[in-house]
Amino acid sequence: MGVRAFHTCCMLLSLFSGESCGQTIYGTVGEDVYLHLRETNGRSFHDIQWSYQNKLLAKTESSIKSFAEVVSNGTLKLHTVRRNYSGVYTAKAYDDQGIFTFNESSYLFVMDPPVVELVFCTLEVSVFHCVGENGPDAVYEWRVSIQNQGHRTVSNHTGKYLALKYSSGNISCTLKIGNFNSQSETYSLFCKESGLSGPELKWCVSMEVLVMLGLLCFMMCGISVAVQICLKQRNSNVTSEARSLSVEMAQDDGIVYSEVRVGKQRK
Repeated sequence: MGVRAFHTCCMLLSLFSGESCGQTIYGTVGEDVYLHLRETNGRSFHDIQWSYQNKLLAKTESSIKSFAEVVSNGTLKLHTVRRNYSGVYTAKAYDDQGIFTFNESSYLFVMDPPVVELVFCTLEVSVFHCVGENGPDAVYEWRVSIQNQGHRTVSNHTGKYLALKYSSGNISCTLKIGNFNSQSETYSLFCKESGLSGPELKWCVSMEVLVMLGLLCFMMCGISVAVQICLKQRNSNVTSEARSLSVEMAQDDGIVYSEVRVGKQRK
């Protein structure tokens, strides 16, 4: 179920059953996530039971699954989440008599942390891509720490792509969705003014080889097409000349003349 589908279901449930839907929670793979009850003021409960896909995960006094536990105020804590933890989580509250009082659902979306990726490089500029989740609310921010002539300069940029001049330094990007932040690992860049070194150099050399091979293929295709056209034209001329016998008709004052040309054969 996607985020939009979940919110649509929540609206229908709120209208017809009075069930309350919590907000969408974002989490990063490998980190702990907390699912809070949206409204606790004026609502007392003795026991909270959290479930996922109709399977009980944890209660107030005990945990059914080792990766889930109920902490203060009925909050569900998920340890070291994975991508397959995404989905709808439902909390059901009961009073001290075991009578159901209310329930609430929240949607958890677990994503991989963003990754800094080198897109391409030339002699003057390098372009980086922050690989992460797409969405209308997704914002990408860059933090660049550059070492230039003995001075370190720190700058911030926004956007999914970043273009920089070659130098040495550290680059990282952060994905922001609302109050949620997920930061990539630091990417170390070290390039000389006259060229590149390390993985960047291998990548650029591979790209140059591919471009040269592509141009060579285009040239070979062009030569092949030109040769085929010439051969076709030559065959057409040979066929016309091979017709040594021709009949010409001419009409003069109502008299029709016929002229037949016969080629002499050499003995």
